[in-house]
Amino acid sequence: MKDSILIVTTEFPPLPGGIGNHAYNLAKEFSKNHKKVIVITEERANSKVEWNNFYDSAEFEIIGVKRNKFILYTYLKRMILFLYFSIKYNPVTFFSGKFSIWLAAINPSKNDSFAIIHGSEIKCKGFWKRVFHSGLNKVKKIISVSKYTQNILLGNYKLDVTKCVVINNGFNFENNECNSRAKKFGSPLEFITVGGMHQRKGQHNFIHALPKIISRFGDVRYNIAGIPQELERLKKLAEKLNVLDNVIFYNCPTNSEILLVLKKSDIFIMLSENLENGDFEGFGIAILEAMSMGLPAIGSKNTGIEDAISNHFSGILVDHSNVNEISDAVFDIQLNYDEYSESARLWSQKFAWEKVIKQYHELLK
Repeated sequence: MKDSILIVTTEFPPLPGGIGNHAYNLAKEFSKNHKKVIVITEERANSKVEWNNFYDSAEFEIIGVKRNKFILYTYLKRMILFLYFSIKYNPVTFFSGKFSIWLAAINPSKNDSFAIIHGSEIKCKGFWKRVFHSGLNKVKKIISVSKYTQNILLGNYKLDVTKCVVINNGFNFENNECNSRAKKFGSPLEFITVGGMHQRKGQHNFIHALPKIISRFGDVRYNIAGIPQELERLKKLAEKLNVLDNVIFYNCPTNSEILLVLKKSDIFIMLSENLENGDFEGFGIAILEAMSMGLPAIGSKNTGIEDAISNHFSGILVDHSNVNEISDAVFDIQLNYDEYSESARLWSQKFAWEKVIKQYHELLK
């Protein structure tokens, strides 16, 4: 194992996000081996106080660059910091996110480097696609977080297949308390989606299905928790379908707030869709976090979610736009809730970070 680990990532906690969640846990697990771990990222938080509290509690070094209104200045500053730490420590480097993988093309470190591919960063155009391709060619291994992500990557770039590996995303969720509200007669059935409120995450797909679900199951609640990029669009859709009273929005919730909503929910929903600009769901870490608490999941076919859900075991995969499939999936899970709940919890344990990190250690040998 090498002495210094540098993780260059486009996002990081305390704000939510799959790329940031992955980078944080990677850094945390490597630091357990008493290694020097440095993270270079964009400073993302609701306030300076929130960032400072997070920074002070970290078990590794975080170099946060605050976003400037002149984005090129932000990129330049991150590039200079990357070159400085690469030359100073000659670290093993992990690049996560589009801009980070661009930096892999100019990596001065003589030690091994790795690119982590989540999904949304794959589609580049023109000059930047060539830079991205150059970065991929320079690293030792290209790690995709799902088989679907790897297939999309290989369909867009000519790469050495032998250097491409799949290591599924992991989760680190300490509260595995099972919730069986769906079995309580008279209680409304509660659904939850955790993730940014935008088209890729697919909250609108479940809102479209709500009228049929309500007619079939009676009073239900749909909890939507995340950064409210398209909050107003979702509200207007719910109002148009006359289900606004059945939808509850949690804007920029903290981890503890998300935990409370998960505890009262019954089924996790992730009806993500692939966008025309190439953005797609690479895996869906929030699904596993919910499963660890006993929540079965309903997710989209033909996305990275296929790696996160064991179909008809820990949840059900559906066509995200097929209202009947979604409704039937709810019925099946409701009918066999205890079995699905226990299976979800068992399935999630395969993806615990304490197991996933062993695959990263193998790469460094």
